[in-house]
Amino acid sequence: MPLSNNHVLTDWERITAARARVLCQFERQLSEPQAAAALRMSLNGVKSHVRDLRDITGCASVKELGIWWRANRDYWLAQLSSCAGILPSRLRKVEIV
Repeated sequence: MPLSNNHVLTDWERITAARARVLCQFERQLSEPQAAAALRMSLNGVKSHVRDLRDITGCASVKELGIWWRANRDYWLAQLSSCAGILPSRLRKVEIV
């Protein structure tokens, strides 16, 4: 479910590091309250990110956001790297816990 071509840069850039952290929690199948606790964020903060992420991705639920992130996170990273002037061939596989 990649974003439509007419939104590639602006919408991909709207997925900030903070929003990516929230998406990661949903990929792990956590609920909004569980994600807030895991990230040491307020529930309202997570809900705010969810509203924005639903608008960006077109997903209707937290579960869909997790599935969407799993399918698109590598592309997001490639877009982010490109914006930073880093060639994909220069990226190393790094495991972040």
